[in-house]
Amino acid sequence: MSVNREMAELAGNLARYAARTTGKEEAALRLSFFMAVVTEKPAGGTSLSVQRPFDSTILTLPCVGSAYAALSVGDSCFVLVPGSVSNAIVLGTGNLSNL
Repeated sequence: MSVNREMAELAGNLARYAARTTGKEEAALRLSFFMAVVTEKPAGGTSLSVQRPFDSTILTLPCVGSAYAALSVGDSCFVLVPGSVSNAIVLGTGNLSNL
């Protein structure tokens, strides 16, 4: 299965879960994700600095422990955004192999 197909399937599953748990279809619209590239991996294992393709903004986001262990600078990562970017978290590697 291709990475794009896996990401589309994951996004659909997350959207259905959000709609089912809140009972409101618009809740699914508040859940999004994006791919980014790790630009910095600070010591400590709680956050990563990432940058979206074609965007100069660098975001320092909390991350899942297995994502921190699996990612290095320059790797693609999967960022889950429940609501706004201020709630974003690095969920995993670009193909989610750490989950």
